[in-house]
Amino acid sequence: MNNGWFVIYALGCICAVVVMTVNVAVAWVIGWVTHANTVNRNLKKLQPPDTTPWVVRAGTFIGIAVFAVLETALLSWISVALGVWRFIRVILELFRNLFASVPEAVRTLRFPLRTNPHLSRESVWAYVCALGTLVGQPVTQPNDLLLGFDEVVEHYPNFDSRLALRQLQSLRVIDPSVIADALALLNRQANIRSFGEDLDAWL
Repeated sequence: MNNGWFVIYALGCICAVVVMTVNVAVAWVIGWVTHANTVNRNLKKLQPPDTTPWVVRAGTFIGIAVFAVLETALLSWISVALGVWRFIRVILELFRNLFASVPEAVRTLRFPLRTNPHLSRESVWAYVCALGTLVGQPVTQPNDLLLGFDEVVEHYPNFDSRLALRQLQSLRVIDPSVIADALALLNRQANIRSFGEDLDAWL
């Protein structure tokens, strides 16, 4: 009798690992089909760079993977039930997103982010800013645009703020006068910095 329960438990462990593997594979396929992987790759261009050594990252990934497999297997049939529920939820979410009504303007701006993994950092910023404006975060002041540069410039000094604003201007989402004022402020700040550097050199 005990052996029978053990066999049932062992089968549950095996099924749990299989279900988990299927869910991981399905998530990867969905990410590839919906271009979510490309979107994430582009968005990372605006995020602080990951300075963690690759050895630490690899070790962390392996540790999490091993822990996930062991936890899934030990829970046996409970993990199977949870895994099946996750699978159903992911599929339902996929269909909900596929059939969701999206304005054509938003769809147009999303397209490059979803299909071109080689977008420049400036282009990604412009598309993200334009999308934010369309979905309810209007930009009416030039300083609002300049504040959006701060964190990016801090981590990526080569980020071309003027180019990013010109890219944003070409998308025709934000009032051109606001972008023009932002460009003028950038030029004024650059002139002040240049004057300060020349003065320091002269002194």
